[in-house]
Amino acid sequence: RTNMPVMLPTRPKARLLSILFMIAALCHAFPGEAQNLPPIFFQIGDSSATQGYYFLIPYSNSGPFIYDNPLLIMDSLGRTVFYRSFHHAANANPVIDFKLQKNGMMSYFNTNTEKSYLMDSTFTDVDSIGCANGYTTDQHDLQVSAGNHYLLFGKEARTMNLTAYHWFGINGTQPGSANAQVTAVVIQEFDENKNLVFEWKAHDHYLFGDVNPVYLFSPGKVDWTHANAVEFDNDGNILLSLRHFDEITKIDRSTGDIIWRFGGKQNQFTFLNDTIGFSGQHDIRRVDNTSVSMLDNGQYTNPPICRALTYSLDENSKTADLTWEYIYDSAMYSVACGSHQCISNGNHLADFGFNLTGFPFMVLTKPDKSSILELSSIDGYTSYRAYN
Repeated sequence: RTNMPVMLPTRPKARLLSILFMIAALCHAFPGEAQNLPPIFFQIGDSSATQGYYFLIPYSNSGPFIYDNPLLIMDSLGRTVFYRSFHHAANANPVIDFKLQKNGMMSYFNTNTEKSYLMDSTFTDVDSIGCANGYTTDQHDLQVSAGNHYLLFGKEARTMNLTAYHWFGINGTQPGSANAQVTAVVIQEFDENKNLVFEWKAHDHYLFGDVNPVYLFSPGKVDWTHANAVEFDNDGNILLSLRHFDEITKIDRSTGDIIWRFGGKQNQFTFLNDTIGFSGQHDIRRVDNTSVSMLDNGQYTNPPICRALTYSLDENSKTADLTWEYIYDSAMYSVACGSHQCISNGNHLADFGFNLTGFPFMVLTKPDKSSILELSSIDGYTSYRAYN
């Protein structure tokens, strides 16, 4: 699965451990049925700078679905050390968003059962969680705090008259339906005993016109907010990424009020060192008390370009200073998915999601933007997010 020779350490104990990992990987590769993982190719530029493990779920959005889309962990040199495949005739891509949570558990979302599952260190499913109050659980994110609070998404559809909005159809000129079903995000927080302690509904806080019309197609069934990331902020409040608004919203966890809006039509911040802004963004994360990171998919910025970004936010004066930007290629943008992780050693991991043919879907870089490793696969395959 890699396009480079395996390199083993020279120290005896480390060499033995590497051999054991290789044996374990081979055992996983032949569990009584043919291994059917998507091919993933590691290109390592600096083997001394890659460390730890990489969590992925390789998958494709369109058929033919030749390969499984497994929970997958690869070591720092691209060797498979764990995988778990899911087979379901009605859904070729049943799982998404495999990651390590802050409480030490691993999690993934199963679209067939509409629940997130939590695994212990033996890779055993030990718990699951989904939305309460009858809301369908959204697949896009689950955050578990060190104190075992759960933050997740639900979906709520309300009937709205959208005939005044001529934003629909292929050319974006068709009016909306008088009885449109408009779906928006619901945020729910559960405590360590899974008691619902906070609920927030987007329908109660935004105007329909806040959406970017480029994301609207069906006049009668509208994916309005399309939330794709949620985050416990350091001050106890909540950060929310709305893809179809091109916006990050900060929400007061005590009152439910909106504290500020960053990006999109209702942007309240002045961008410093950034003349582009962001669009269709994914993976808003708090880096430190002043900085946030995200992946700017950039399909609808001018010019279209995909970027891994870090902003320093002054939440009082409402300024956003672009302090780090990574562009793999100025000709590349991303249609959907992706992530940007600021790693504790200073490196950055960018998953570009569904980008253009011929480019890698994941790159690890040093702070100076020099490449440490790149991951690529066959056309049409990516990982919804990637984690080191």
